[in-house]
Amino acid sequence: MHGAQWEELTDFFVAYQRGSAVAVRPLFESLQRRTEQVLFKRGLKQEDVAEVTQQVLLRIHVNRERYEPDRPLRAWVSTIVRRTLIDFWRRSRKATTISHEDVELANDDSSWFGISPESFVGLKEEIKKVDTLKPTDKKIVDLYAFSGKSIEAIGEELQLSTGAIKLRLHRARKLLKGLGVFILACLGGWR
Repeated sequence: MHGAQWEELTDFFVAYQRGSAVAVRPLFESLQRRTEQVLFKRGLKQEDVAEVTQQVLLRIHVNRERYEPDRPLRAWVSTIVRRTLIDFWRRSRKATTISHEDVELANDDSSWFGISPESFVGLKEEIKKVDTLKPTDKKIVDLYAFSGKSIEAIGEELQLSTGAIKLRLHRARKLLKGLGVFILACLGGWR
């Protein structure tokens, strides 16, 4: 879409913000075409393009009051498309193919703390990440998440500043974010 077309689209969007029913159809048809073009260029399949496009248009509608007419509409829409696409990729990446032996292993034990076979496969991979933590970081996570100690108490015990404890916890959480779902389910949330 060229600059002049975006200017016309901006006029439609401003009219849409003000409640004009006439602007809705040309605005969303144009945004839909543009979004689909971008998503096809990214290599998405037809059904994925349809799903992501629908999410993009819904986000545009829900957030329409946040758009400021003195700002470029193209940048605002592009940001929504990019963020929606990233969210879609994150959700897609979490979908895991399960092997027959993983299902058997998961069903072998009576409950696995309520973990479904699908979750178990991902959990197995996340648990491996714990081994990559430094011993001090493992100790900090253990004291904080499982012993319930405060950051200040951990700092005193390990002779580290509270800032250092917070930083190490942040890095450990980032590394173990998939495992965090399991921990949150067991503990009811990290403080």
